[in-house]
Amino acid sequence: MGTSAAIAPINYPPVADANGPYEGCVGSTITLDATGSYDPDGYPLTYEWDLDNDGEYDDATGMYAYYTWNSVGTYDVGLRVTDNSGACDIYVARVIINNCGIPEFPAIALPVVAILGLALFFQRRKD
Repeated sequence: MGTSAAIAPINYPPVADANGPYEGCVGSTITLDATGSYDPDGYPLTYEWDLDNDGEYDDATGMYAYYTWNSVGTYDVGLRVTDNSGACDIYVARVIINNCGIPEFPAIALPVVAILGLALFFQRRKD
């Protein structure tokens, strides 16, 4: 008779999905959502987030992450999901932060307003 060997089950890697792109306002908390992530084998996942784009997935854990940006710009956030066998997947989502109506005046605006104010002051004055 022949010999038999145990065959290890195949572990399919998980699929990371951080949804996005996200958009928000300076100073507002953005909720990042990894509920689109899954493991084809049906095993639970661990969720790790890189919110400051330093390559380290140490800024948040869990299916949701919350972050506040204090500057206008476009940012990338990373999500790493890992299954019970150690297989992982990474997804990078884009976050666009706007000033949301906070007026940005050019540097010359204040002197122009001051000059116009003086001109109006002199025009209104009666002798």
